[in-house]
Amino acid sequence: MIEARLGVRFIRVEPIFRDLNDESRAFSEVERQIDRALAEVHVVAIESTGVVTEHLRALQKRFQPVRLIRVQASAETCIRRFKARGSSAHIPVSEARFREINARAADANFEWDCVLDNDLALTEEEIVRAVTGLL
Repeated sequence: MIEARLGVRFIRVEPIFRDLNDESRAFSEVERQIDRALAEVHVVAIESTGVVTEHLRALQKRFQPVRLIRVQASAETCIRRFKARGSSAHIPVSEARFREINARAADANFEWDCVLDNDLALTEEEIVRAVTGLL
């Protein structure tokens, strides 16, 4: 939705990590895809659980400016969405592992430029307005 409405290139990170199954190679591929996208558009967005702190910090050093948007939700909302997604959309993990990863992501401590609460059922307009303010 952000890509379609705001002309921001959106890169999903999880499929890259799932397909390459090697953290170092996957991170290099994410950077390569960001470079390629930036050659075509001015703004790129990636999604990340935020649990790979050193990678996010490296992106902040390499690409300027970097804006961090926290999309938060209760564990139950997250697990419901996880179960509803097709397995091709995420790295296959058990529900227990998913909950562990989700808890670690909830504890991620960054200087957030924006926080979106998925438990509030935000409208597309509300999300676009929040993100537009960062562009």
